[in-house]
Amino acid sequence: MTRYYFHIQRSGMSIQDFEGEAFATADRAVSEARRSVKEIVAIATIEERLIDDDRIDIYDEADVLVGTIHMIDVLPIRKTPTGGR
Repeated sequence: MTRYYFHIQRSGMSIQDFEGEAFATADRAVSEARRSVKEIVAIATIEERLIDDDRIDIYDEADVLVGTIHMIDVLPIRKTPTGGR
């Protein structure tokens, strides 16, 4: 198992994850980060806080970036309008 760290980047500030969490693969770590981002976005929505440039960077224990999830990317948005009259 490899330890992965989820560092939050928010409005030019970095919130470092010093504990990390162990996952069997980088894909599992990225999936967990995506779940965490959805929770953060839900809270930000309730608090009416902007998230447009916020993200989580996922690093492994060798300090290699294995993924980035932009918070705005987890919102359920239709890219193409399907409505009409």
